[in-house]
Amino acid sequence: MLRHVGSRYYFRRAVPEDLRRWLKRSEISLSLKTSHKLIARQKAALLYAGTGHCFEEIRRMTNDKNDKNDKNDKNDKIISFEEVIEFYTQFIKDYENYYEIKIKNIQSSCELRIQKEVLISMIILKRVENFIENVQPYVDWQSTFLKDTLAKIKLLEARYGTRE
Repeated sequence: MLRHVGSRYYFRRAVPEDLRRWLKRSEISLSLKTSHKLIARQKAALLYAGTGHCFEEIRRMTNDKNDKNDKNDKNDKIISFEEVIEFYTQFIKDYENYYEIKIKNIQSSCELRIQKEVLISMIILKRVENFIENVQPYVDWQSTFLKDTLAKIKLLEARYGTRE
C-alpha cells in the first residue's frame, strides 16, 4: 500500500484482474506528496478506500451496460474504455483536490491558532510592560534609598572606624 521512494511516499494498489482490461494497467501508483510517514499512512488509507469505491463503481458501470446489452437493448452501448478512463481520471482529480482543500484547511487552522497565541503573548507582554512602568518609580526610589544608605554607612565607618 505504501512505497517509500527517495524522500517521498507513494500509494500503490493492485488493480483487480477483472478491471485490468478497462483500466489498461495492473496497479495504481500515486505520489502522496509527503515525506512524513504518519501523513502518508493517513492519505494512503483514504486512497485505498477511494480506489475500492472506484473499482466498485467501474464494475457497476460495466455490469449495468453489459446487462442492458445482454437484453438486446439497442439504444445502449457497452461502456467504452474512454468512459472508464474519464471516470478514473476524474476520481483521481477529485481526491487530489480533496487533499489540497484539506491541507489548506489544516494550514488555515494552524495559522489561526498561531495568530491567537501571538495575540495572547502580546496582551501578556503589554500587561508586563504596564506593570514595569507602574513599579519603576518605586524601584528607582528604593535604589536611591539603598545607595544613600550605603553611602551613609561608609561615611560612618570612615568617621568612627571599627575599633577592635
